[in-house]
Amino acid sequence: KSELSFYNGCVKQEEWRKLFFGLSLFHCIIKERRRYGAVGWNISYEFNSADFKISARQLQEILNNYKDIPFKSLNYLTSECYYGGKVTDDHDRRLLKVMLTDFYQDVVLYTDYQFSLAEEFKIKDFLEIDDAIKWIDKLPTQDPPIVFGLNPNSLITLELNEARFILESLLSLGPMPSSDKNNQDLEFIKMILNKCPLRLNEENALEKFPTTYFESMNTVLIKEIFRFNRLLEVI
Repeated sequence: KSELSFYNGCVKQEEWRKLFFGLSLFHCIIKERRRYGAVGWNISYEFNSADFKISARQLQEILNNYKDIPFKSLNYLTSECYYGGKVTDDHDRRLLKVMLTDFYQDVVLYTDYQFSLAEEFKIKDFLEIDDAIKWIDKLPTQDPPIVFGLNPNSLITLELNEARFILESLLSLGPMPSSDKNNQDLEFIKMILNKCPLRLNEENALEKFPTTYFESMNTVLIKEIFRFNRLLEVI
């Protein structure tokens, strides 16, 4: 319910839905590029939902408060602060900034704007969120490398990485340790779990510390809450 309210909560609905779809696709692309190893990124970065949520909230806030969309500011905040804050390699940072400009520019607002050379990824005039979900469900399950801005030959690197991962996983299934060692490990794990705090309430935090333009530290706090909850989920 809150997600639907957020999706319909922008005053510039036509611009918002196209740019939001572009941001969603951008988020998926930069995450999927990690599968291609060094061909995708020099360093494998943990882009996550917290980066996406904060970027989406910032996008909606700017659309609600500015008559003309400040694409330069949008690109800077998203590529340098929200996503770029964890990018340490200079070439990766440059690539991230260039990639985002394909999704945050005025031509995206035109009808049938195409995000990549793949014919399936044309911008659509979504009326409702259900229409967007139905369209996304029809996308191919296997995305060609060109969607991620990569050469078709990069599939070789992808397949080698996946084969290596499978073989390493099989090799890790070696002889099991003794039962005493297992019991000690289980007790230690239980002790850690008992000390873990409960999940932090993200919605309450966003209400109490809104990510406004003039409160940059709130953005840092919310990102840390998202990261901490993600760590708790892994534990």
